[in-house]
Amino acid sequence: VSQIEPESLTLADLQSVVEEAAFRLTEDLEGLAFQVCITDLAGLRLAVTAGNTILVDANAAGYGWYVGTTDEAFVATGAEGVLAALADSEAADRMDLLTVVMHEMGHLLGHGHDAEGLMQPTLRAGTRLQPTGDQAAEAYAAMAWLDDLALSRKTSDRSVQVQAVDEALMVYWN
Repeated sequence: VSQIEPESLTLADLQSVVEEAAFRLTEDLEGLAFQVCITDLAGLRLAVTAGNTILVDANAAGYGWYVGTTDEAFVATGAEGVLAALADSEAADRMDLLTVVMHEMGHLLGHGHDAEGLMQPTLRAGTRLQPTGDQAAEAYAAMAWLDDLALSRKTSDRSVQVQAVDEALMVYWN
């Protein structure tokens, strides 16, 4: 039995997910500059944060990425902040890139791992974790300026540069 190799993450997919993650966590990210890069991480690592850089595995450790930015492919599980992929959705057997990027942004902000929630150290395929509590209630409040995100500046074909300027978060890509 041959296993089909999952498609590698594209910069276009990474850009839209980084934008949505920044949208959901904007109040916490104000004033923070960082870069998100696609790379090949060893073993089952989905992503790591080193300094002000988030490194995302190209194929989600062989699972493949779900790159959707809306919650349409998920249903509530009853646990706060935990969504499960619909069985017939593209998200069902893949790792959720939005969850992983938000988790790594949490590390950029100095958060360690927690037993539950967005900062738990492991993720199951077909699961989306969301910010909870005050973080979730405030996340969408100050977001009008994110409509102006797409400023052009080529950095690399495998990375997204995110820079906070004054009170506006700008994401540069080609």
